[in-house]
Amino acid sequence: MLWEVATSLGLVTNFWLSAVGLLFAAYFTQTRLPIRDAVILLIPLIATVSYFLLPAEVFVWVNKAVVVPFSLVVVVAIFVVLIRDVMRHPLSDSTVILVSICAAVVLAVRDSLVIANLSPDHDFLHFRIAYIVILPGLSLVFIKRFLRSFEQVDHLLKTMDSTIEHKEREYRETYRQRELLEERQRIIRDVHDGLGGQLMSIIALAANKGESFKPVEDSARTALEDLRMVINSLAVDQDITGVLGTFRERAEIQLTAHGIALERRMVDIPPIKNLSPTHALNVLRVMQEAITNVIEHSGADKVIFDFVLGTEQSRFLRIDISDNGRGLTAPEGNEGYGLKNMRSRAEQIGGDLEVTSTPNHTRVGLTIPIP
Repeated sequence: MLWEVATSLGLVTNFWLSAVGLLFAAYFTQTRLPIRDAVILLIPLIATVSYFLLPAEVFVWVNKAVVVPFSLVVVVAIFVVLIRDVMRHPLSDSTVILVSICAAVVLAVRDSLVIANLSPDHDFLHFRIAYIVILPGLSLVFIKRFLRSFEQVDHLLKTMDSTIEHKEREYRETYRQRELLEERQRIIRDVHDGLGGQLMSIIALAANKGESFKPVEDSARTALEDLRMVINSLAVDQDITGVLGTFRERAEIQLTAHGIALERRMVDIPPIKNLSPTHALNVLRVMQEAITNVIEHSGADKVIFDFVLGTEQSRFLRIDISDNGRGLTAPEGNEGYGLKNMRSRAEQIGGDLEVTSTPNHTRVGLTIPIP
């Protein structure tokens, strides 16, 4: 009777070990079980309570009907979980664990046959040695993972060092850019208040002196407009929309004074990365040269500003300035200094200049790439 009670207690204990082993295998292989963890632990708990509350002769039947069958099911589940992981990753840590458990199961089966008198071998039982068989496998796996964790930590530290160094460079560059921006703003204020004020004084004095000083007044106004263009370009920071809007207003005043109407077709222009004040000034110079050519040479009464954006595959901004004048009079291939200068400025910003002309139409197209 005592032997049966001790045997039943051993089976209940093994039931707990099997349940915990299943949870360990699932966690180890990152496998999601079809039932919750609490349910897996609930069945051994019920068996344990039954062991202490039910009479021994009753628990013998509970043991045969519940504990042993469910223990076998749990053991099979452990093998299924490990074998599936080994099939996915043949050289993984699961292979070591599976081999260790197989050795332990062989010893357990051997002991069960000895207890049931189904084996001629009646040496001492080896089942408790089975746990010792599993320990080397677990130790090997955990040591490997421990060393792998050290490698990951070392890699993480190197990555952090690289990231910190990169951020330091970014901060230094940001600080340098902020200093440049402050210096640029100071220059803009000084030029606007100093040189701009002097030009305004010259314009006012020349206007009061009569027609004889008209050329001086015109020259001063031209210089003032050019100065304003330079100042506007210095304020650019990847956004050219404001600069183009200001230029369009000045161009409209200039064209209206010569009896030329201005029509515009605007689009939403995105920020242009790496757009420097020099690039913006080159764009404005090209447009200004195109307007000057229309006023001085075309005889047109209408100018169209057309802004076109490229597709996602080919991102660009094209600025078309076209008129209904008499067209270019120079022989083909014999461009003047103005057109050559416009092409040079377009090349400096990585863009392209296209000029087409017919007897009653001229179009100047400046294409600016958008990175």
